[in-house]
Amino acid sequence: MFADEARAEELIGRICRQVNRPIRDVLWRMFEDWPNGDDGLARLDRIVGAMSGAGVFADLLEEMPEVAALFVNMVCTSRHMADILVQNPELVSLCFDLEVLGRSCDRGEVIQEGQRLIESARNYSHQLDRLRFLKQERTLVLAMQDIGGILPQPEIWRGVSELAVGLVSLAQDVAWRQFRGQGDFPEDCPLGIICMGKLGGLELNYSSDIDLVFVASDDFEEDSARKYFELFRSAVATRMGRGDLYRVDLRLRPFGSQGPLVSRKSAIERYYDQYAEPWEHLALIRSFVIGNGSEWTEWWNGVRDRFAFGGVRSEMALSNLLMMRKRAEAEAEESDLKRGAGGIRDIELSVQTAQLVAGNDDVELRGRGTVDMLAVAIERGLLPAEIGRGFSEHYPFLRMVEHRVQLMDNRQVYALPENDLEREVVAHSLGFLRAAALEDELVARRREVRQGFNQIFEPLLGIDRAGWNPELDWVLDMKSGSEYRLVVEENESSRERLITVSREAPAAIGQLQQSVSAMEQLLSGEIQEDVSATERFERLVERYDREEMARGLRNGWLRAVFRDTLGVGDGIGAELSRHYDAAIRVFASRWGSGSVLGLGSFAAGEMSPGSDADILVLVEDGELAAAVERSVQAALLELGKLKGLGVPFSVDFRLRPEGRNGRLVVTYDGLRKYAATFMDVWERFAMGRCRTVVGDSKALGVVNDVVYGEEFSAEDFAVLVHMKGRIERERVKPGMQDRHVKLGRGGIDDIQWLLQLGMFRNRERVMELAEVPVGTESRLRFLRDVGFLDLVEYESLRDGWKHMVRVRERLYLMGIGGDLFPENPDKLAVLGREFGYDDPNEVLAMHLGHTQRIRGIFEAGLERVLQ
Repeated sequence: MFADEARAEELIGRICRQVNRPIRDVLWRMFEDWPNGDDGLARLDRIVGAMSGAGVFADLLEEMPEVAALFVNMVCTSRHMADILVQNPELVSLCFDLEVLGRSCDRGEVIQEGQRLIESARNYSHQLDRLRFLKQERTLVLAMQDIGGILPQPEIWRGVSELAVGLVSLAQDVAWRQFRGQGDFPEDCPLGIICMGKLGGLELNYSSDIDLVFVASDDFEEDSARKYFELFRSAVATRMGRGDLYRVDLRLRPFGSQGPLVSRKSAIERYYDQYAEPWEHLALIRSFVIGNGSEWTEWWNGVRDRFAFGGVRSEMALSNLLMMRKRAEAEAEESDLKRGAGGIRDIELSVQTAQLVAGNDDVELRGRGTVDMLAVAIERGLLPAEIGRGFSEHYPFLRMVEHRVQLMDNRQVYALPENDLEREVVAHSLGFLRAAALEDELVARRREVRQGFNQIFEPLLGIDRAGWNPELDWVLDMKSGSEYRLVVEENESSRERLITVSREAPAAIGQLQQSVSAMEQLLSGEIQEDVSATERFERLVERYDREEMARGLRNGWLRAVFRDTLGVGDGIGAELSRHYDAAIRVFASRWGSGSVLGLGSFAAGEMSPGSDADILVLVEDGELAAAVERSVQAALLELGKLKGLGVPFSVDFRLRPEGRNGRLVVTYDGLRKYAATFMDVWERFAMGRCRTVVGDSKALGVVNDVVYGEEFSAEDFAVLVHMKGRIERERVKPGMQDRHVKLGRGGIDDIQWLLQLGMFRNRERVMELAEVPVGTESRLRFLRDVGFLDLVEYESLRDGWKHMVRVRERLYLMGIGGDLFPENPDKLAVLGREFGYDDPNEVLAMHLGHTQRIRGIFEAGLERVLQ
């Protein structure tokens, strides 16, 4: 939904006028599901405003809807790509050229097109501008291919790298032609440029520095070489009207930042022979040279083979590599996808070390790319097969997320954005409904990567895991891991609880590793005892402390998850709702007045581990509204700071009147007036499940009067049914409608929508009740008793709802993102344990049975609603 629908309408109207086409519905449909749909429209407005003949663009939107959707995805995801299109509106047509979009980027084509552009340039400065234009053009196509999933991730990295190699080659020649006019120099550049790092492995990021080493032959005059490379570096790195070409990093040259700008060939060989550290030999694996003539390639391949793959590596040298990795990790933020624990570097170092150790005897291991060499290392048995398969799944995913965050603003960043809206945009662009689901996916994947990394490297550090269950490796990664190990080895019940958590709730382990209290409760068994959620926060009502609040929020969430995992308590949903109630009361105690109402699954006591709590704040006295508004704003800022600490606690106010544009605090009269004038039928629908969290019952009565007090017309029901269909079509990826346990066919939403529509159809009976039912089972009983559901339908929906909720909870805790029922037999087998099935096919058959029954009842129920 748009944050500001009025602004969205205004932008769409302006775009329609500029293209001279009535495409309002097309634009609304394409942008409304994006978290930043308003910003996306504003970007499109700028792009269209820069065009001449914008009507052709409107035709493309209507004639090529699938490609148009990818274009909108790119515009909403990347402010940088939108800026490129504003600067070069003629490039929009490339985004709709299916032949271009289906073709991989090749350095030969880049060089050929670059030479054509250079030939038509007026002067040296214009030549450099043309290279920057070429980068913009090709990066735009790569972004479309990436965001649209047109090419696999390794092809995207290679394309970004091939573009860079082509542009560096072109810049080398352009700068040389400019330089050789200063003296008697040959026509072709006789100097070499060694490409290293991500570029050397042809795995460059969108916003990477390029690691280069400048080389001169032994007979070339040193001062001239230095002056040329200063000119070359300026040609590449100077910011012009189209920005820089690339940032250049020269720290991998001999002697690092203290070494000369240019090194002779013999000096480079001497350095690697006598002075280079083990990590510098490792860095040679991802390297190649750009130079005129095959002799440059032959020379550098010889140097690389000799020093990266020559001889036997000592255990001390390998241990040195690991210690350097640990130091880099210690300097990185935990959220760093590249350098943090379980990040991209863990996989790259594992693969490159295998190459370093075995590449002397096996030329197949002398490749440069991580993905290709990972496959060879697995085939050769240099990495355990299970770990290798995990790395093969996780590396492309981590790199894809890394690319996506860099694509937003062309910034060299390696973590999800701190801004909540930007995190939601990244998540949406990757196919996740909420940022929390993406975050959980990252935690689960990184934990598995780190476990594999430890298994490979810890013998080098003398860490003995003999007799230790590898399922509990994460315990040893905790600050008090050695102490916990003693407890686990001595206490069978503690060990069994941790193994159960490891198997059934791996996605929660990242939070557990940050909570000493929850870990101690798991080890001692105290977690199985009932503890009042209110007691957890009592002291904070009197004296608030952020650190203590963060601990309380994390521990409460963990207790709800692990108690259910261990088979105690009354379910995750009920325990989480009580936990949220107690925490919200801490904040509400500082507001002085007003009532807090829970909505949706929070109101029903049916929250999942990844749920937000939807709330509404009402005050009766309008004179108090402004003061309470300020207090709620302050609470939201505090919640943002808590979220920055990694706390699994999120509150959502978006269901308030006017959504994001409305005030956080609404008066009773304000809500009634809004309902009488502007409230859409879906807003009444969204408030259908409501209960009091803080305050008196009067506020709840106001909401229930708004929701159920007025008659629903046939048109109202038709609008809601149409909206449900749109959600299925537009918020679930094609081909996933039968697998999405919440939004898909036969999923949780089929049940909740049918029940709410049934409540509306029987609203007069609802208003007779002393208390409007909000829980799913109580609603089912009510609709059975009033005759809306027959007994068979009631029992099928009740059993189906219990099944779907349980599946959704287990998928979350297993780290399977996106609420998608798995197809992988291994994952089905894990899920099957929850339902007592050993055969994955039986699990699948059971699930399909529930979805088919739910969907059949849903469709039959809609017919009754629409009669």
